[in-house]
Amino acid sequence: GRFCVWRKGKKDKPDAIAGKGGEDDRKGSHSVASAGRVGFKHIGSIIIQHHPMIPLRLRISGFLSYRDPVELDFDSFDLACISGHNGAGKSSLLDAFTWVLFGEARGKSTDIINLNTDVKAAEVALTFKYEGNVFRVQRSLPRNKSTLFEFQVLDDGEQKAGVESGKWKPLTEKTTRDTQARIEQTLRLDYDTFINASFFLQGKADE
Repeated sequence: GRFCVWRKGKKDKPDAIAGKGGEDDRKGSHSVASAGRVGFKHIGSIIIQHHPMIPLRLRISGFLSYRDPVELDFDSFDLACISGHNGAGKSSLLDAFTWVLFGEARGKSTDIINLNTDVKAAEVALTFKYEGNVFRVQRSLPRNKSTLFEFQVLDDGEQKAGVESGKWKPLTEKTTRDTQARIEQTLRLDYDTFINASFFLQGKADE
């Protein structure tokens, strides 16, 4: 199986990240391959339209197939085709988007933590650009503990400094529920709208 990641069109420029993994046993690593191409914006099975939400970086650790920390820099390619055997971890990348943004992924909430006994928590961080601002959402679920959830925006005067060295302003509310509501208010969509309008779940494109 495979899915494609389409971003802003520049020159055809191949780029690749590769590894091994097992999605079903959630003890493996990952498998990613990408190549540049001119085209409209499409991230995984996320169709970007109107007010574009542009992923910049995705960091995953202890989440489903991804036992060890992995970071994807979406600025490094224009088109990515992620391919691999069943259980390689392709769908886990898409699950990372829905979980970090909406707290939703396949199975029960505790099932997202990688089965390796060395893994203490599932962690996903997504940095993205939306309507002229750069946001960062970080969600972590330690074993046998409650979810940790943060929402931040890069200070307007710090955007030239970049996401690594810039100053982040907290948008996190007092409760997880209120923080989730603020994210959905910012994006103007909730999980159900996301998976039915902008993101196709595997095997559910006809719904």
